[in-house]
Amino acid sequence: GQTFTSLTANSSAGFFKAVNDGVLTGNVTANVVSALVETGEVALYEWLEEGSGNYTLTIQPSTTVLRTISGNYAGGLIRFSGADRVTMDGTAGATSGVNYFTITNTATSGTIATVQLVSLGFDEGSQDITLRNCNISTGSGSNPASFGISSGGVVPGTGGSDHDALPIDQCDIYQAYTGVYVGDLSSFTYDNLAITTNRIGSVNIAESVQGVGIALEQVKGLIEDNEIFNIQSSAGTGPVGIKINAGVINSTFSRNKIHDIQYNGSGSYGGMGIYINTGNSWSDLTFDNNLIYAISGKGSEILTDMITGIGIFGQTGWLKFYFNTVNLGGTMDRPGATSDKSACLSIGNEVTDLDLLNNIFVNTMVNTSGVAFAYAIYCKANGLIFSPSDYNDYYASGPEGMLGYLGSNISSLAAWEFATWPNDWN
Repeated sequence: GQTFTSLTANSSAGFFKAVNDGVLTGNVTANVVSALVETGEVALYEWLEEGSGNYTLTIQPSTTVLRTISGNYAGGLIRFSGADRVTMDGTAGATSGVNYFTITNTATSGTIATVQLVSLGFDEGSQDITLRNCNISTGSGSNPASFGISSGGVVPGTGGSDHDALPIDQCDIYQAYTGVYVGDLSSFTYDNLAITTNRIGSVNIAESVQGVGIALEQVKGLIEDNEIFNIQSSAGTGPVGIKINAGVINSTFSRNKIHDIQYNGSGSYGGMGIYINTGNSWSDLTFDNNLIYAISGKGSEILTDMITGIGIFGQTGWLKFYFNTVNLGGTMDRPGATSDKSACLSIGNEVTDLDLLNNIFVNTMVNTSGVAFAYAIYCKANGLIFSPSDYNDYYASGPEGMLGYLGSNISSLAAWEFATWPNDWN
């Protein structure tokens, strides 16, 4: 109802087009005064400036009334293509924690995202894009190519060079296959990522995230105080709360609550709280005070597919785990299974250099129609990788409970300490 009636329209009514075609001479605040129906035609690019420069653009509701921004677009609906210093802030000046922006790409098929950061090439990524207090969703959680937020290349879910400084804070992200994807190309590193205090998932199964809560590759950052929950999948592989892929280094994962991650399909898969495979023996990742529980599925004997609280795979090393709690319980149902496994902490045979201090690992799972082992800790690598391991609580109970695995099943703490001596005291 104002001069501009859209963010993304390719006309004189489109705000992004006006910024792209014009010159900024100061900081700009765009107040959204009504619901917007977007075409997705125009992205926001790096703008021209006069004067002192380094100006900011803030997009916010005009008042503390919910504003909906929606559209059906085969790609990223709201795109920042090399733009810098933009904030979408749904607080409308109110107390932090109230979201007055709801942003939805209603498309249900194709490779889609609701908010997308697009790199246009070498040194043409976006810097200082902030998403705060927004509700973000797509039209389909079952579409494996749907992303609530994608920061990377031209195609959502692919890496792009030279993005830096992306704070995502206090957002509700739901009804997408992947809640948040952030990735750089293998020759770059995405610096200063901060994903904090978000809720990724939904209590409504129809609006759940169905694949991965947060997916990362080639990044450095802080993932803190998020709740990732109710990821329910019945197709593809098992769902994952946080998926840490190649090139993630120098990062901290702290005080995240990950729960109700469940595979419901007919295949042999389980849910996983945190998946780690950096391909880097000097990853320098810290995991502290994370809480993981209610992880379930059909079950599997394959290490990367079994029900797991925290799984570490590939040539991954220099990881530090302090004061984390993983509690696996309940039942799985895979008829005829003779070697199913579940584990609070699973470790592949190429993993190196783990600090494991003051963690609690509890596994009481039972396969109701087959045979399984429920491990507190399962390690395919050499016991000398623990440097050190101390003050951890391992608890495995029930007919299939087993304290640990290290070349063979280990049923007592004394035997586990002997197998991992001299680095493991517990």
